[in-house]
Amino acid sequence: MTHEQARILNYLRDHSLSSLSDLCRTINASPGWIKRVLADLEWLGYIVVYYDRRGEPLSVQTTERGMQCLV
Repeated sequence: MTHEQARILNYLRDHSLSSLSDLCRTINASPGWIKRVLADLEWLGYIVVYYDRRGEPLSVQTTERGMQCLV
């Protein structure tokens, strides 16, 4: 797991469901950076990303696998 992935998962430890804007603001990262890392985490099965009609991420939720990774 990369440092970037761990950074997002650590935030999601306390906020299992978070909006993209809250995530960006809290960890002080750009939306583009967040989107790349979220795509990796979603592919690995650690999170579920919820998208709007245009395909832009709105919110993110930790999966059971993601929660186990944080233990």
